[in-house]
Amino acid sequence: MVEKLNRDLWEKPMEIREYTEYNEKEIVRLYIKVGWTAYTDNLFILP
Repeated sequence: MVEKLNRDLWEKPMEIREYTEYNEKEIVRLYIKVGWTAYTDNLFILP
């Protein structure tokens, strides 16, 4: 199972793009996923 997951991750292309448009909902969702509660608990400190 883990081997298939690792293989699937490596087979999918990755695109790195410059972040050009601020989207608060997107940022908050990302911060929640990575556990950055210092930001998600105090959203007023985000730019």
